Amino acid sequence: MSFCLAAETYSQETFFTIESNNLTVKEVFNKIEKESEYIFFYLDNSVDLNRKVSVKARKEQVSKILDQIFEGTDTHYYISDRQIIISKDEKAAPVSLQQKGQTITGIVKDATGEPVIGANIVEKGTTNGTITDMNGQFTLTVNPKAVLQISYIGFNTLDMPVGNKSSLTIKLTEDTKALDEVVVVGYGVMRKSDLTGSVGSVKSDVIQKQAISSFDQGLQGKVAGVQVMATSGSPGGVVDIRIRGGNSLTSGNQPLYVIDGYPVTAGGSAGGSGAGQNPLATLNPGDIESMEILKDASATSIYGSRGANGVILITTKRGKQGKTTVTYDGYVGFQHVAKKLDMMNATEWAEMVNEGAETDGRPIYYSNTSSDPLYPAMSQLGEGTDWQDQIFRTAPIHSHNVSVNGGSENTKFAVVASYFGQEGVVKNQDFNRVSLRNNIDTKISKVVDLSTSLTISRVFANTGRENGDGGGNTSIINASLVMPPTVPIYDPTTGEYVRLNYLPGSSTVPNPVPYVKHLQDKGTIDRILASADLTFHIIDGLTLKVSGGADMSNASREVYEPKETYRG
Repeated sequence: MSFCLAAETYSQETFFTIESNNLTVKEVFNKIEKESEYIFFYLDNSVDLNRKVSVKARKEQVSKILDQIFEGTDTHYYISDRQIIISKDEKAAPVSLQQKGQTITGIVKDATGEPVIGANIVEKGTTNGTITDMNGQFTLTVNPKAVLQISYIGFNTLDMPVGNKSSLTIKLTEDTKALDEVVVVGYGVMRKSDLTGSVGSVKSDVIQKQAISSFDQGLQGKVAGVQVMATSGSPGGVVDIRIRGGNSLTSGNQPLYVIDGYPVTAGGSAGGSGAGQNPLATLNPGDIESMEILKDASATSIYGSRGANGVILITTKRGKQGKTTVTYDGYVGFQHVAKKLDMMNATEWAEMVNEGAETDGRPIYYSNTSSDPLYPAMSQLGEGTDWQDQIFRTAPIHSHNVSVNGGSENTKFAVVASYFGQEGVVKNQDFNRVSLRNNIDTKISKVVDLSTSLTISRVFANTGRENGDGGGNTSIINASLVMPPTVPIYDPTTGEYVRLNYLPGSSTVPNPVPYVKHLQDKGTIDRILASADLTFHIIDGLTLKVSGGADMSNASREVYEPKETYRG
């Protein structure tokens, strides 16, 4: 049967009314916690939370309700002020409840003497505990031989024996691990605790949790003061980054990118109409170890005027000493339009157009006796053409990376081969990237180190015409929203594509279907990024680093609009 110990008076002053024949134990716990200041403590294996129970209590103390719940079971409960401990082991009751203990009062302070509010005070090895109040003070009844465990976020956990003391003053020390974390800055690396400039940091584990085509997309929502805006919805589309807003109305506002210590431009893509490609998508996000964003003048000063729009420092993964390892990581997923716009079907559209014509005193377009195949009778319209269904699809996305990592004390290497493929949710759009990265670190002598980085990549994509607000009548998405549902995909008299919206008084937009089936807008970017650093260790604390590199890219674009399209 159940067993109870109560050590405080709160349980004698608090009453509940619960009447139910079909509640789970968990639902009863939740109801008690909701209507009082009680908190339940238990291990998952100590109580069956899904067991159905019958509870009939009218203005009863919590102990009466718990007696009903655990009657006939080997479960025990213990009430200590506002804490209720559930256990299968009678010996697990807090020592202060099983025998007369001593009451300890104390205060918890930080290194500066300020009180620590909300610090956890627990009698080690039991569930008996409390937290400090607004003044950092606490009171707890414990076994005379108890050891108090004091913990708080950002501080080192402290164990303190009670002994014969009745009052304790506890001083917590800061956990310096977080402060000792290093970040990359213009001149090298610094500890976070020594950093005075405004620097944001994004590590590789954050980037790798996202299914993205380029690393700049991985910054979105991750760093304060950094705006990441996609100017295109197509796979591998251009992304604009603004660090603390724009600085120029006429010049570029893109930040400077520094990859493994070598400044590079964002790169370029081939010209022409349409969205184009994102040149930064030539870099594989899986190669990145960390990204630091330098946002203020002090942090970017080493780069001069080139850093006026901020600097993004990219550190790629490098080899580590040890046995050579081969690693594969990848994912496969699917994308779809979260919600299509709710549009009128053909019958609803025709009724609206007819109503408008009658209001203006003009003949209606759709009668019940029409024999014109372009303006069929109302009874023949039905649902008509759902233009959104014609251009959207469920599209796959997948990424594959194979890396070889290892090295000795003097030479370390990391080689990564990757492929990324993404099809657009708009038909006839895709993005593909193949890349190879090789990083080698060599200790030439006791005073000379050599580090080399080489990335070779090719991006090939079909961009399409999904962008724009209809200007030039080439936006596929705009056409799918504006084209009336009464217009067929094919001309019923010729069997060929309807090229334009022919309804008088409505927008002149092209048929979007030929564009998603026949348009070819293929772009390719080949890019080579290479850099080398030669470091001389002259004396302790003084090194000379000589860096050099090359950034070579070639972009091409082929656009063909066949006769099926409006402009073909």
